[in-house]
Amino acid sequence: MEDQEPEKQLGRHISKRALRNKSLIISFDENDRREFVTGFHKRKKQRRKIAEKQQERKQREKRLAERKKRRLAIKMAYGEASELPEENPDAISAVNISEDEDDDENCDHVSTVN
Repeated sequence: MEDQEPEKQLGRHISKRALRNKSLIISFDENDRREFVTGFHKRKKQRRKIAEKQQERKQREKRLAERKKRRLAIKMAYGEASELPEENPDAISAVNISEDEDDDENCDHVSTVN
């Protein structure tokens, strides 16, 4: 055991000069830096284009839903609609109203006038 070197102390003091001389080294690609610095306008245009496409898609879906509602209302008016899509709660309430009207027609009400 005399041959072994004494273990180094783990909690050694590090001098301020040693800390000051250790600087952070950053390496970067000049082309990537230039692309980042000069690409703000291009990225902004790209974000706007994506947002515009998304907005157009939402408007189109809204128009299609309105068209579907109108068609269903027309079919309901002519009595052609037998089944309703489950995704449209407004149409379901319209069917419940028409079923109530049908119930009134089938009932035998007797009215007497004196």
